Amino acid sequence: MFKFLSALYKPKKDLSKIYSVSMFLNDRDDLAPYPKKDFMAEQGVYAYRLQFMATEADPANVFGLIASYFSLKKGVIYQEGEAKHVDGTSIHFSIRQEFNGAVIELVTNATPFLLALDKLNLKPPPPWLVFPELDPETLGGRQGAIDYWWTWYWSPFWDSRSKDEQIQFLKEKHASPEWAEYINLSSQGNTTAR
Repeated sequence: MFKFLSALYKPKKDLSKIYSVSMFLNDRDDLAPYPKKDFMAEQGVYAYRLQFMATEADPANVFGLIASYFSLKKGVIYQEGEAKHVDGTSIHFSIRQEFNGAVIELVTNATPFLLALDKLNLKPPPPWLVFPELDPETLGGRQGAIDYWWTWYWSPFWDSRSKDEQIQFLKEKHASPEWAEYINLSSQGNTTAR
């Protein structure tokens, strides 16, 4: 019982010590816009935070990249962990099944790793695969799980695409006319798309 209580109240690792300014190799402006990379320097953490969704086929590639770059033993794909590279850079990661795909969260100061991650060209599954029970014609305003998913996983991807890339994605993923219309109407007025 005492071990449980001490573990419960044990201080969490201070990310500002792991990801100090002295361990930050370089800021990059050539990182891809998706997955979105939030630089955490305002919190005293000199690393990027990524939270994104990928298809069911992608976690093996992401974990394989983490394992090869940070010299981890390959094992269970869906897991949480942390690792350090020989150059002193680090990563904290979580890969879990959720929303008919995989949710991936990373904190890292390893920009070469991020450049390699960008080359995987990751994309989330489209809303009609994540929420197959939903009819876009009756959807109206979003609430609950779909609103959370749309805000945190879909919009960062969709908003990072050019109009031509959006059209191509809808074609490749066989969007129904109703879903294509809903997505386009939901995205109107957004000025962040390239």
